[in-house]
Amino acid sequence: MKIPKITLDFVEYLKNAKDKTVRVKDLKISVFGSVFPPASAYSASTRRTYDALSAQLGGKQVLDIGTGSGVLGLLAALCGACVDAIDCDSVAVSCAAYNSIENNLPMKVWQSDMFASVPPKKYDLLIANLPILPHKHDCVALFDSGYRCHNELFAKGANYLAPNAPILMTTANLVPTQFSTIEQLAMKHYFVPTILSSEKDLGYVWRTYFFSQHKQTRGSLT
Repeated sequence: MKIPKITLDFVEYLKNAKDKTVRVKDLKISVFGSVFPPASAYSASTRRTYDALSAQLGGKQVLDIGTGSGVLGLLAALCGACVDAIDCDSVAVSCAAYNSIENNLPMKVWQSDMFASVPPKKYDLLIANLPILPHKHDCVALFDSGYRCHNELFAKGANYLAPNAPILMTTANLVPTQFSTIEQLAMKHYFVPTILSSEKDLGYVWRTYFFSQHKQTRGSLT
C-alpha cells in the first residue's frame, strides 16, 4: 500500500522541525521539535477534533489519548473538564506537561502506550488523537501499523468509559478503505459510529466521529 505524498512530506517536516510556539484559540502552545504540531498546514485532524469539543465539559472526566502537545486535553480543561493525558512518546509527554503549566490549566500527563499504563477509571469522554495511516513506519505520530492502536481503542475503550460516554476521533481517507475499516473495527467491539462532520481538506476527506457504546458493552470488564 503506497504512502501518500502528503504524509511523506509531513514526515520530512517533523524530522526538521524546531521548537516553536503557536496560538490555538485561547492557548499558547509550545511544540517541542518533532511533536505533532497543533497548528500547521498539516494539522487538519487536530483542528477538526478541537472544533468538535463541547463547551459543556464542566466537571467531566476526560482522557486524551495521543496527547502530543497537549492541545486537545488543555482545550477540554479550558471548558472545565478534569483531564488526564497520555502519549507513547516521552518528548510529547514533556511537551504536554510544560504546556499545562504554562497555561495554568491542571492536566495530569504520563507516558503510556494506549491503555497499558492507565489505571482503572471511568471517563465521560475519550479523545482519541491517533496516528492515521496503517503502514509500518518509525514515525509513530503518523503511522499505526495494522491499525493496532485503533483496535486497542475499541477493544478496551469500554473498560474506561462511563455508561453512555463516547469516543471522539477525527480521521481521513488517506487510504481508500480508511472510513469503512475504522467503522468496522468500532462495530466489532460494539461502538456505534456517528459522523459529526465531513469536510475536504489537503486533497482528502476528514471525518470527525463520535463512537457511542452499544448497550451490550455496559458494565463490561473484559
